[in-house]
Amino acid sequence: MSKKQILVPALTALAVFTLFCVLLLGANGAKPGEPLYTLDRTVEAAELSLLKSFSKLTYGRFNLTLVNERLQEIKALQTPPKQSTRFFRKVYAQTVDNQKVQEYIALLLADISHNLVEAQDTLLVLPAAQREELSLEIATKTTEYGNDLLTISKDLSTKNKSEVVTMATTVETLDTSAMDVLVSSAEEETEVEDEHSKEVSTTLQRKLERKLLKLREALKIYSARLETNKAVLTPDNVTKATALITKVTTDLETAETQIGQQEFKATADILDVTADDIDELKDLVKVDGNEDASDSTDDKEDSNDKTEPTDTPEPSESPELSDSPKPSRTPKPSHTPEPSETPEPSETPEPSQEPEDEEDVNGIQSQPSTDADILRNQLRF
Repeated sequence: MSKKQILVPALTALAVFTLFCVLLLGANGAKPGEPLYTLDRTVEAAELSLLKSFSKLTYGRFNLTLVNERLQEIKALQTPPKQSTRFFRKVYAQTVDNQKVQEYIALLLADISHNLVEAQDTLLVLPAAQREELSLEIATKTTEYGNDLLTISKDLSTKNKSEVVTMATTVETLDTSAMDVLVSSAEEETEVEDEHSKEVSTTLQRKLERKLLKLREALKIYSARLETNKAVLTPDNVTKATALITKVTTDLETAETQIGQQEFKATADILDVTADDIDELKDLVKVDGNEDASDSTDDKEDSNDKTEPTDTPEPSESPELSDSPKPSRTPKPSHTPEPSETPEPSETPEPSQEPEDEEDVNGIQSQPSTDADILRNQLRF
């Protein structure tokens, strides 16, 4: 056999292998709608299949990585591409009507839910040492997931936004499982002072503090809703809700003291009970028909808008502008300059956009029942 007969197949195989590697590298950064995205997902599926058979810990970690990757892909779909391929810019231009984008996002949200469930199932079957290792990673990742879900939820369709609410429950379940593992680990390592135990303690303290803040904000939301809805609630519900508010307030103060003393097990138990109390409080302060207090009042205001349009300028900016076009009242052009006072509408959305926890608390007091406030608090892990 000549050298030429040997070199040609070898060079061909090398060229094919090189092309395959280039495609893999290109597919790794592909976005939904790009030609190489399908290849990227195929490679991920193959990796998952292999890892599930050979390394449960790595399989669980890879599922967490894929959740983050899907979230970034959703963000990319919601943002007009500045520096991207011509093809993707064309796809985005074609889907800017939002329908196709929302379909892509729905598929990605379903993938995220699947990866979260797989990570949860993997955590339950790992040996103790590996379970603790994965729990530490989950405790960090769930906080990032909550922030990302809140960011993307602002531009989602109603159906996809409801999927995010459902997903928040899945993330919370995963987060709670990881916390249970870390609390048990901290109890067993109370006499051991090493870097690992310090990491567990630090992670637990941070997570318990965030859960404490989450419950406090929920208490503010439903306490404010009780005041708003007291007139239409039954006296029995008002009495029970008031007693629950007092109990929850006391329990949260106790939990805060125990966090400072690093009594993690006792703190976790109190916060679990408090979370159940908050759920009960939420049901007690709801109006009939399972509507939120703000929703029912908003409906009343909307009906008033239809019957008495001249009385509506105070609740929102849009009725103010609806007064000015009324040509029948010629003596009232003096009211048309009021649009110059429309900086007020631009100030009203600000509370829902505040990223800081302390600012959120103040925003919740002024708008205690909005869906955005409740979702923001639900996604704090």
